Amino acid sequence: MNKERNLLKLLKDDQCLIAFKEAIINASDHLESSKAIAEIGKYGIAISHLVLGTEEIIKGFLLRLQSIGINLRNIPSIHLYFTDHIIRHKLAVHLNLLYTLIEPILEAAAKMKEQLNNPETEIEYTEKEKALISKDEKQIQILFKGLPEMLDWWDQANMKKNSGFYVDYSDKLETPMQINKEEYLLAYTITDNFIIQMKNIFSYIDIQSKDELKQIAEYSKTSPILDPIKSLIEARKLEKRNLTENNINFS
Repeated sequence: MNKERNLLKLLKDDQCLIAFKEAIINASDHLESSKAIAEIGKYGIAISHLVLGTEEIIKGFLLRLQSIGINLRNIPSIHLYFTDHIIRHKLAVHLNLLYTLIEPILEAAAKMKEQLNNPETEIEYTEKEKALISKDEKQIQILFKGLPEMLDWWDQANMKKNSGFYVDYSDKLETPMQINKEEYLLAYTITDNFIIQMKNIFSYIDIQSKDELKQIAEYSKTSPILDPIKSLIEARKLEKRNLTENNINFS
């Protein structure tokens, strides 16, 4: 008999909140381990723990959504987010990109609203907010120039994690000891930015009232907010089928 792999189906909503907290604690342990390991110059293993920490945060994110009544548990193949490393990285990319683009828009909108309600109040806009308000395409490109590097890094996150743990051979011998400090600092910068974003999302959920959380859960039933989670599942399933048909190891 196959063991149930859908963690969301094994837990009630209140239990998902407990599991969310445990996932975040475990993520923190991985991140603290990464810092300690980097201090002794073992940068490959340190990067591996950074990746594992972000994977736990993604699991925590899904558990937190379910804990407030957003129905994820019945999405077909949702278990992949708890059994497949790569799909968690893909969701991290999506959340990272979405947050990076939406956050300055929301902040600017809030400031514009404040200025309308209180015309005498002096409002200071960040460079990102100014660029978005003015729709200055050149300035927007400059401000978000780091996005391609971030996307490329996440695309290679699983490989980087494995490279940090194992001695391997492609066209040459590769070892975790070959990974340098610069690679670690890049990994730290990208994952730390993602972690800050996720903490902000969790904090936003925490400050909502029970009625507001119920409204969010109700809204999720008819809105497209869960579509990216579903689309990533279908894309990953297709990717795995193609890899299997070509006898490629995708673990």
